[in-house]
Amino acid sequence: MDEYKLDKITKLGEIFKVTDDGYLNYQEGKTNDDLPNPFQQLGKSRLSVTNLLTKTWCELREYYDIYSNMPKFITKNIRLGKKGHSALESSAHKVFPELADVISEVQVPASKKSEIAKLVDDVDQFYNFASSWCTNIVRIVDLFKNGEAREILVHSYVDCKSSEFIKELPLHKNTVDGSQKEILISGIIDHLKLEGTLPLIGQFTKTLDTFIDMGIPKLLDKKQERLNDYKISVSDIKTRSRLSIPYQKNVINSSKLQVMYYRYFLENLSLNPEHTYYKLLLNAQKRNYDVDKPLHAVQIRHLLTYYGDFFYLDFLSLKRGEKIGFVPLDEFGGDYDGGKNIFINDYDFISPNLKQIYPLLFEGTWYKLPTLRYLAARMAQLYQVFQPNRLENKLRIEYYMGKYRFAEKLFEYDFGELNRHLHDSMGFWMGKRQVSPVKSTLKTFSIYCNGCDYSKVCLYKNKNVDGFKQLGNSLKKIYSDS
Repeated sequence: MDEYKLDKITKLGEIFKVTDDGYLNYQEGKTNDDLPNPFQQLGKSRLSVTNLLTKTWCELREYYDIYSNMPKFITKNIRLGKKGHSALESSAHKVFPELADVISEVQVPASKKSEIAKLVDDVDQFYNFASSWCTNIVRIVDLFKNGEAREILVHSYVDCKSSEFIKELPLHKNTVDGSQKEILISGIIDHLKLEGTLPLIGQFTKTLDTFIDMGIPKLLDKKQERLNDYKISVSDIKTRSRLSIPYQKNVINSSKLQVMYYRYFLENLSLNPEHTYYKLLLNAQKRNYDVDKPLHAVQIRHLLTYYGDFFYLDFLSLKRGEKIGFVPLDEFGGDYDGGKNIFINDYDFISPNLKQIYPLLFEGTWYKLPTLRYLAARMAQLYQVFQPNRLENKLRIEYYMGKYRFAEKLFEYDFGELNRHLHDSMGFWMGKRQVSPVKSTLKTFSIYCNGCDYSKVCLYKNKNVDGFKQLGNSLKKIYSDS
């Protein structure tokens, strides 16, 4: 850890001017050249909701972390937090295995092992991203099957010039007019739960096509609102190492804003399936994924093994080149059209049992193949279930130690507050405003600066602490002279 801190401070000393006392002056660069703004320094085309919460602790610490360009140090508490979230996730849903674990289950000839090793390297990121979309589809349906869902993907776009949410992207036929002005903001909702009377659509949750064709229309039918007397609550989970909740004002405010972002993203994604479809495609493209690249054989193998009946009719429709009932996808041609050799025979990743259970998928060629474009279409249709009138305005923060939920905080959704925060946060990321450290009081410094990697070299903190000491000495002198 000490070496890690030293490396960060050394790198920052090459970027920012250092005073004679050895303090980093965050307001002056080492050279006369302009520093890139924090978003440019980050070097990505997207941000996460967590990235927007620059004042969760101290924004100056966040600023230094960005310019140090060092990976986040994984502390014991972070490892415990990830373990706790994974445990809650696996208790509610089936979890996609890692690509290497799936491949290890398959009998591969010795002559193919080098190819398999290369496959893991080449496909791993695409596999994980496609897997996250597959599980997201299943989990949205699980919400209406089991009454709750965990780790749900959401996103939105922000105009980097105006710092406003982009509600709708400019559309052209079969494409979206993506540019550098819109920034992708992504997030993962820890917990969604149905509150009130569960809708009577259990019989439509067994397969993806029936849920979309029959379940969703019932959920959206205004005539059945009284029968479907439910709300969807949105909450974030905070894992703790002991039975206590944070008392720091910055931490509490950021936790609330985090859930507000999630609720807004859900609402925005629910409004227009066609627009949401193109937002999802742009999401993948901003991560440099080919939306028309077929899912790999190992992914199909897993989907059929764990969710075979759920996806089967959709896959059969794709294989036969039939429409699935979503116009932007049904009318899309180009590279999506197949007529290719059956791709799921690669390396014999598909077990004989699956071929016996779903023989129609293994005869002949596929006219169309499952791709990110197909997953985006289905996901766009599913997000309709999060209509504004169904989303609870009372949001939640749940506190866990292990699997034990020991506290819950409720608060009201406030879009005005959320929008003000977005403008302030984007001002930081676009370099439109100065960095805003914690308030300059001894109490604040004792709360936020103890344990900070930059405490000993922070000009802001140490200059103010020295000022307080001098003020104290002056007051003593005045008192003694009186």
